[in-house]
Amino acid sequence: MYKKFHRLIGKLFLSGASFFWVSCDSSSSAEEPGPFIDIEKELAKLQPDTTRGQCISAYSYCNEIDYNASDNGFNMAVDIVSKKKDSLFSTKQGAAFSYAKRKCYEKLIGNYYAPEYGVSYCSDFYDTEYNPKSFFSANEKSPSAESALKEYQHFVKENNLTECEPVTEGVRIDDQYIKIVTENYEHFSKIVREKLEEINENATECEAME
Repeated sequence: MYKKFHRLIGKLFLSGASFFWVSCDSSSSAEEPGPFIDIEKELAKLQPDTTRGQCISAYSYCNEIDYNASDNGFNMAVDIVSKKKDSLFSTKQGAAFSYAKRKCYEKLIGNYYAPEYGVSYCSDFYDTEYNPKSFFSANEKSPSAESALKEYQHFVKENNLTECEPVTEGVRIDDQYIKIVTENYEHFSKIVREKLEEINENATECEAME
């Protein structure tokens, strides 16, 4: 009887020890908080559309040709951080942040200023994306609208673009566009990544604050 009792105690001890170690392992393997910005997730959202033959506006096509990857990458990084900050502040956890912690997060983008650059000539085709019927309408065109339409026609001819049918649907994505947009994205994503990595590093100070 005593032997059975000791065996029972031994089993209970081993069972308890096993539970103890599992508990310790569970807590020790708990996931660490991720970075302020999930860079890979954000970059995945920015992948350009390179579907050959699809219709896009002349404005979009032109912007890829007249693209400034540095400025656009910088501005995109700031926009991503701004949205992340606003989303964080809207949570229950964020609403309870101290004044100092909130100011720390505000400064993450407050120290960045978008570079100044001139107006792109693509602005002449702005309405081909946002108000295409008006752009191509022949009714009571103003001199500036007539000028913009002539610029558009020259742009289409110069770049050997295929217009969609109806023309208000835009122009078709071609090999030239795919080559340009792929090269632009490579540079653009590098700028975005570098800025977000820098901001993530600075955000660790904010995260550590009470």
